Amino acid sequence: MSENNLDSAAAHEATAKVDVIIEGRRQEALLIAGALQSAIFNSANFSSIATDAKGVIQIFNVGAERMLGYTATDVMNKITPADISDPQEVIARAKALSVELGTPITPGFEALVSVTALRDAQDAIIGYLLIGTDNTARKQVEEEQKKLDTVVIDGQRCKAAFAVMTLPFSDAWHLSAYPR
Repeated sequence: MSENNLDSAAAHEATAKVDVIIEGRRQEALLIAGALQSAIFNSANFSSIATDAKGVIQIFNVGAERMLGYTATDVMNKITPADISDPQEVIARAKALSVELGTPITPGFEALVSVTALRDAQDAIIGYLLIGTDNTARKQVEEEQKKLDTVVIDGQRCKAAFAVMTLPFSDAWHLSAYPR
């Protein structure tokens, strides 16, 4: 074999090895991306809803199923998120966001927890991604905290009243509204 043929064969073999390494890394990256995507869309802690450009639901994860009470097959390619939203809740959320952000928010998609436009390579909107969390547990904790605060305050008032009632008459007289 001539020297040129050996160099050509070695170059071809090296290129083939590099191609195998690159393909292996590409497949590994795809597996990782697929695992992340699966974890996101199978998370029961967050609702993930993706729509097409017209707003029709295309993805409806298990978190959305759990939080909203619909199955993916009931909603995908059939309805929009507005069709499964409580109008009063959306209006209330829009008002709260308007105050929080200092700008008017019209009830609708903007009033949801997080909405991101999905864009193609030409920057055209091809859909929307809506991410939500279940605030039920947080609201329950806040309500329990309010009840506890009321009990504590009432307890402090009772303790103060008892302390005044157990003072000797002359000390209690000083605490009263009547001068000596």
